[in-house]
Amino acid sequence: MAGESTLPVEQYPDDFQILSFPFGHTLDGADQTIPLFYADRILVIDSIVFGVATVQASLTAQLQEATTPQAASGTALHTAQSMATVGTYSVSPSTSANTISAGNWIILKFSAATTAVHGCVTIRVRSRQK
Repeated sequence: MAGESTLPVEQYPDDFQILSFPFGHTLDGADQTIPLFYADRILVIDSIVFGVATVQASLTAQLQEATTPQAASGTALHTAQSMATVGTYSVSPSTSANTISAGNWIILKFSAATTAVHGCVTIRVRSRQK
């Protein structure tokens, strides 16, 4: 409806979401990260699954928490996942780093420049803390 006022984030109900992000970018030189999403409130990451469709040997990928979308690196949310074999890979989020601060970004960081890797990362997040 036209003229509807926006609702402040503090008035939203709890969020429980599954977010999927395909990747298949050419990442050259220093451009080895992809910003995935912005945390408008404190979020907890409960699960991370990588799907690798086209491989690149010796390449790894890792989700990181960063303060800006253009960050070259941030705080690792899990151990790096190899992109060298086609398949589905569940990785365990670090229990010491899976709480994302409001105002931060989740970025996908590759270990090197890449032109070949294609896949998807699926992340389950929630805003309700235990």
